[in-house]
Amino acid sequence: MKKTTKIKDFCRLRIFSKNSKKSQAAMEMIIILAVGLIILGSVLVVNNKIMTGTSGRIESTKARTAVDTLSDSAELVYQQGVGSRTRVFVALPDEIQSFNASGQTLNMQLYAGGSLKDVYRSLDFNVSGTLPSEEGNYWIYVEAKQGYVDFSENITS
Repeated sequence: MKKTTKIKDFCRLRIFSKNSKKSQAAMEMIIILAVGLIILGSVLVVNNKIMTGTSGRIESTKARTAVDTLSDSAELVYQQGVGSRTRVFVALPDEIQSFNASGQTLNMQLYAGGSLKDVYRSLDFNVSGTLPSEEGNYWIYVEAKQGYVDFSENITS
């Protein structure tokens, strides 16, 4: 009787030992996967911040290019005098809030890189007109009038 009890105890110990090794291996695998997921999550967060900053810089550059192109065209027609006009192709960035030509300023307000930014250019003469405030490519007509320069999407008589 004692001998059978010892054999049973030994078998139980051996079975418990096998389960313990399987449990340990499973726990190690879970820990490795958890560490891998934490590293992957960190990489994704950093990547998202970099992408937001980069897209913000690209949108700001597109806005600066559009404002500079229109301002340069306005200066050109203003120097040529009343009645002169030109047509300018501009690519407007995404997330434009407003685009105004009034007083002596050409101003575009947009969200770039997660914040609201103003891209503007001051001129030596008055400007007015309606400018598109949606993303896309546009032909803008720039015409010198008496005392100011007018911007529009259509030809004015």
